[in-house]
Amino acid sequence: MKDSAIVNLKAEEKQVQNSYGAEEIQVLAKQLTTCYQDLDAYFQGVWVGQEG
Repeated sequence: MKDSAIVNLKAEEKQVQNSYGAEEIQVLAKQLTTCYQDLDAYFQGVWVGQEG
């Protein structure tokens, strides 16, 4: 069950790479990571502000 799910994910990943291009996906992944880090830093600041 787990193996087939992994195979399905890899197949989907290939389809996505074929339709978008690996470079674009890497750029999107970097943007998402940056966005997440910004949000994380923001919320940590909010919590620190509320505690203080």
